[in-house]
Amino acid sequence: MILPNGDRTEVGENGVTLSGGQKARLALARAVYMEKDIYLLDDPLAAVDADVADHLMEKCIMGILGSKTRILCTHRIEFVDKADVVILMDNGRIIKTGTPEEVLPMVEAEPKNRKNHKNVKDKDTLLNVFLAIAVDNLANAQELTKEDFNVDAPNGVVMEGYLFKRASNAFKTWNRRWFSIQNSQLVYQKRLKDALTVVVEDLRLCSVKPCEDGERRFCFEVVSPSKSCMLQAESEKLRQSWIQAVQASIASAYREISDNYYIEVLTLILTLILH
Repeated sequence: MILPNGDRTEVGENGVTLSGGQKARLALARAVYMEKDIYLLDDPLAAVDADVADHLMEKCIMGILGSKTRILCTHRIEFVDKADVVILMDNGRIIKTGTPEEVLPMVEAEPKNRKNHKNVKDKDTLLNVFLAIAVDNLANAQELTKEDFNVDAPNGVVMEGYLFKRASNAFKTWNRRWFSIQNSQLVYQKRLKDALTVVVEDLRLCSVKPCEDGERRFCFEVVSPSKSCMLQAESEKLRQSWIQAVQASIASAYREISDNYYIEVLTLILTLILH
């Protein structure tokens, strides 16, 4: 085995010796462990072969990091079509910014044009291509820090933002998802472009309470008649906002019951008067 003790294997002078490609993958794994919103990746695919690069792109950059904003610097033009925005650079100068369809023809043409220059080094015949593989525009990053809820929001979304959700499997792993409260339901998306997954069908039938889970702070639990869901916010203020948002959905049920009750009473009175 390359790493006999898994992520606790000692590497370096007194431990296991790693190749360049293994070091690149280890650095990428360490970055993934950090659980950040934005990742700047400096050509992690350069020191690996094509099959490994495909695997890293599919399983890690587009998979595990699929809900993050990723800025990838790479010379591998085969991945350009996966980007939302591409910035093409040559010698530290931006040549073109646009969609993959707009930039890719220039990426393919430029190295051919530069072969005629005798003084150009081999490593410089490929352009530096920055792929901004963004789940959402960076201009919308401020939405990640929304700390208030609005029961009267025009779009029907009472609150939205990132939460960690504890899985119900035996390992109790935590996954970061984009959650929202809308139509009295708690839903999430693995990626912002994915369809909604319903976690709690009707929040009006639930209770919510703050709690702690081992070393994790800012946790709270939503309990429905059929199951419970453990969630973690990114700050105490956000935890309180989410709890209040769920409580507002619970309170709406009482308002609906009250409104229906008065409507029924008025209908009965009107019926008696008319007869």
